[in-house]
Amino acid sequence: MKRILLFALLGLLLFGFFIVHQLPATYITSRLPGNVVLQGVEGSIWQGEAALLSVNNQPVGKLNWQWQLAPLLSGQWGYRLEIAGDAVTGNTRVALGFDQQLTLSQLALEIDGAYLSVLAQPNRNMHLSGVFVIDSPEVAIKHNWPVSGSALILWQDAGLYGDLPMQFGALEAAVTMVEQQLVADLKDNGGALELDGTASLSPQREYQVDLRLRARAEANDNLRTSLKLLSAPDLTGRHRVVFHGGL
Repeated sequence: MKRILLFALLGLLLFGFFIVHQLPATYITSRLPGNVVLQGVEGSIWQGEAALLSVNNQPVGKLNWQWQLAPLLSGQWGYRLEIAGDAVTGNTRVALGFDQQLTLSQLALEIDGAYLSVLAQPNRNMHLSGVFVIDSPEVAIKHNWPVSGSALILWQDAGLYGDLPMQFGALEAAVTMVEQQLVADLKDNGGALELDGTASLSPQREYQVDLRLRARAEANDNLRTSLKLLSAPDLTGRHRVVFHGGL
């Protein structure tokens, strides 16, 4: 009797695996949030692609996914994702646990600044230039908020274009979690703008920014004028800018 039950259980498991294995990719895509849309979906839940991923009605690029075994060993369901678009490229490994914690690991992402500024503020005349490069060994997210991890964000060829075009150079933000807050150490890596400061964002979406800025010799008049409008310089020529608010 025990042997019969064992074979019956094994048969049910194999049948269940067969059923899951046959599930099309649309089984997952139909369960995405309303602001995330996949078009031209092919493949299965194990491996597939979408010709176009859109977020908030903005096209991002082609998306590929492949199921990963390793997260399953720790009670998670995981994939390797790759995105390829005109303005966004990158890849990461994602794992979702039974506690609904989402973990991103080996994240490497490049986003065109102009594209990012349109996503954030589509009606503004001033847009970002340059490229944002994001690298993170691991970030864990739960209830739509990071709970652990770190990331390095580089803004290469940083600048603003619009009525007052300005070039900054290369800027950097090292982001970590400190007492449930996102905290960033900010600095420049050379260029027209000298930058040193910090920024933080709380789970309640309250932010604080403290910056010390100075124009270098290669800075244009637009940048120098803008810094003077922000604050008066100190004896070293640095402008301190402090502001806070909510998102």
